[in-house]
Amino acid sequence: MALADRELMLQEFRKAYDRLEAVRKAAKETGDTRALSHAEHNFHAVAEGLARLLIRAEKRAND
Repeated sequence: MALADRELMLQEFRKAYDRLEAVRKAAKETGDTRALSHAEHNFHAVAEGLARLLIRAEKRAND
């Protein structure tokens, strides 16, 4: 996997984390646990997707 591709994946992960943190902060102020649960679910989905991409890229590099 090219360095640029890895950088893009890290940027996407960071964006997902930033969104989660923003919702966490808002949930503390508003008590909106439903929005927080949804944001956590989305963050975990992004993290899992990125992990799968990294695994596939490493397998291709080793073949």
